[in-house]
Amino acid sequence: MISIHHKVFKMHSRSGELEVLVDGTYFIYSQVEVYYLNFTDIASYEVMVDKTPFLRCTRSIETGQRKFNTCYTAGVCLLRAHQKISIRMVYEDTSISMTNHTTFLGSIRLGEAPPTSHS
Repeated sequence: MISIHHKVFKMHSRSGELEVLVDGTYFIYSQVEVYYLNFTDIASYEVMVDKTPFLRCTRSIETGQRKFNTCYTAGVCLLRAHQKISIRMVYEDTSISMTNHTTFLGSIRLGEAPPTSHS
């Protein structure tokens, strides 16, 4: 079940971006089921805040192993209103499997943003 607090988040379904509507400290989490299109021994994705990498998850596989693997990462980040969270694959020879319960991206607002200091 997907639940989004519409006063805090806005999901852009076409781009896959999750927009933050309220300044605050956020816990960002994601898991991606990676499918290896060609022979490769590594797969990696990044969680982006706007166009800047915030988190990276990398998995390696042994030769002859299955072509699917999951990779989970999470972190805490100060976000301002209208910043967008998204996922980007690092290598071209991998893709995201959208199987239920194996690929997800989310965020939880932990609290207020610290006041900005004016010098």
